Amino acid sequence: MDQIHSTTEQHAKGKHLTYDERMIIQIRHKEGCSPNHIAAEIGCAPNTVRNELRRGTIDLYNGHVQRYKAKQGQQVCEQIRM
Repeated sequence: MDQIHSTTEQHAKGKHLTYDERMIIQIRHKEGCSPNHIAAEIGCAPNTVRNELRRGTIDLYNGHVQRYKAKQGQQVCEQIRM
């Protein structure tokens, strides 16, 4: 499995996910990785990944398919910050 970013630096507690981290979540989720595995890769809590997957998941094809989209997760985060 190819890694996009180094996992040596940890995600700071209380900080928002970056768009790049959301893209990693999107790619790894599509590959079938667990939230625990994704969290270890980006250096955050597994519950952060689960919450992000819940917030950024959209319905496609009249609600028949659900997919996580990093762009949607970023938009939701920006709306919450306002």
